[in-house]
Amino acid sequence: EALEQRGWPLPPLVDDAQLNFERLLMHHPDLILAPMSGITARDYARLSQIAPTLGWSGAPWTGSWQGVTRQVGTALGREAEAEALIAATEARLAAAALPEFRGLTFLIGSGNPGAGTISLHRAGDPRVQLLQALGMELAPTLDALPGGGFQTILGFEALGRLDADILILWQSGPEELTDLQAHPVFAGFDPVARGCLLPMLDRGFVMATSAPSPLSIPWALDRLVPALSDLIAGNPACGPERAPAR
Repeated sequence: EALEQRGWPLPPLVDDAQLNFERLLMHHPDLILAPMSGITARDYARLSQIAPTLGWSGAPWTGSWQGVTRQVGTALGREAEAEALIAATEARLAAAALPEFRGLTFLIGSGNPGAGTISLHRAGDPRVQLLQALGMELAPTLDALPGGGFQTILGFEALGRLDADILILWQSGPEELTDLQAHPVFAGFDPVARGCLLPMLDRGFVMATSAPSPLSIPWALDRLVPALSDLIAGNPACGPERAPAR
């Protein structure tokens, strides 16, 4: 949408499961940006032979959108513009942090009905950081689980160890969501049983929250904030005043 508004053509898309270095080489890039990725040291070395490459720092698939914006601004020699974008986007987030979001605990991830597992994102994940910027809190019960990285994978049988006001899940489509909700153990998970599940099925919405940026955040907020508000307003059991799960 942003490209259309500016009259710019859509850039070539490489939608491969693995890096296709030959296809990337065909596009003759001036710069390769991969700050929010899982590229390995070997990948980085090969990419750097194609063009100067900006990889991740800290850990794969983690980092703040502010940090990524600053990295890109530095790589392009546009540091002041990057800071202005960060300030404007933070102001937009602050305006979207409605009072009813304050103190609301959440879990966010994706369910796999076939495997009977759920992947939940941890504190270093940008999706979590986006919700925290709205005044919400990552469920302490998840933070207390062992492990690191950007996500934790649990079997449905372990969901009883967790407690949250709402559960946000991104799924591939309505069919997968239906299969997930048909699983009796998942259906009995407290946020689901209370009707406090917020599904994200639109791929654009999922990607806008998975890799937040000054471009995607305002677009995502226009959809996320009303969805959260409607969920809370329509079901008092989703608010922070509800009784905790036993």
